[in-house]
Amino acid sequence: MANLKDLVCPIANEVHSKMHQGLAHRAEARAIVVRELEAGTASIPLQKIAARMLSPSTSNSKRGPKVGHPNDWLEISEAYDELRESGLKAVEARLELAERFRRSERTIDDALAFANEARNVD
Repeated sequence: MANLKDLVCPIANEVHSKMHQGLAHRAEARAIVVRELEAGTASIPLQKIAARMLSPSTSNSKRGPKVGHPNDWLEISEAYDELRESGLKAVEARLELAERFRRSERTIDDALAFANEARNVD
């Protein structure tokens, strides 16, 4: 039978709620986690939270859209124009650029749309 302490931990609940209340509270949450880990009294849920805090994929993740556009979008649009002038169809040119720049077709489409907008503004 499972130990209730492993399923419900008031300290883990407190840390979890502090992690979602802003930067000042995150520092408090980290301090609690460190204190419990050093004392050797951290419950399994608290250990899982600590592991998520230390995980590189979540520790510095930023939410929302990326600011700005990639630097190679101009280069992508110029290469697209060259491929089209050489006689390649639009679909083939996009596939070629996706391979060459190691980007998704969606990114290539975004780069081309951005370049077209920039041309229309000038």
